[in-house]
Amino acid sequence: MNELPKLLHDSRGIQSGDSQAERCRNMWGKVVLNEVLAALWEGNTCNSKGYPSPAEFARRHADSWLRNCGRDMREVCDLAGIDPEFLSQAYISGRIKKAVLEKPELAEVAA
Repeated sequence: MNELPKLLHDSRGIQSGDSQAERCRNMWGKVVLNEVLAALWEGNTCNSKGYPSPAEFARRHADSWLRNCGRDMREVCDLAGIDPEFLSQAYISGRIKKAVLEKPELAEVAA
């Protein structure tokens, strides 16, 4: 479980000596991280008129993207160097914790 937060967080930082391939992988890792965070979003699901909020639409899309493990997700994960099946199963099983993704130092405490 502790490998996933590190894997996703490693994709956030780009060092000045990184190769173009590493920078590209980091960028796609950020896309994956954003989808995971969107899927784990907890907030108001409806706007003042009772319709789903834009954030709720994004959450639903990200949830579907992670659960279905479709072609787009597989391609993005491949570009990020992340196993899409592992990520999907970790998400579905609830092993991915938003607090750990937002603060990777918590991954060590949770170990």
